[in-house]
Amino acid sequence: LPGTNNPRRTLTASALGRNVALFDLTRAWAYRTIRTHWDGPQGTWDADVLAYAWQHNETVIANDFTRGPLAFTEVQHLAQSIARWTWRNMTRETFHARQAALSKQATKAASEARHKQAEALRQEQRQALI
Repeated sequence: LPGTNNPRRTLTASALGRNVALFDLTRAWAYRTIRTHWDGPQGTWDADVLAYAWQHNETVIANDFTRGPLAFTEVQHLAQSIARWTWRNMTRETFHARQAALSKQATKAASEARHKQAEALRQEQRQALI
């Protein structure tokens, strides 16, 4: 998902355009949902991504933009791109590796915070002795 420093996040959907808005909406959903499809065939995943993109093209995109929804072929190509990328790059292994890295990062940050807090307490104790 886009970070807080990503300029796309601060723009409104209408400033981005229909393709980008639908792409961002669908890929965010796909990143969360791919885990439920790991044990199934890729064709089912491809169809689910297309169905999600088409449904949101018809509802969200059509309502947010004056030009209406995208054509089916545009939605199909967009969904196919997202489905293939997530299927290839978001595997169990990459998911577990990312989770482990995030856990390690959180543990390190918590440890540093505890060390800072302990040092601050020692400083207070030293000041009290003076």
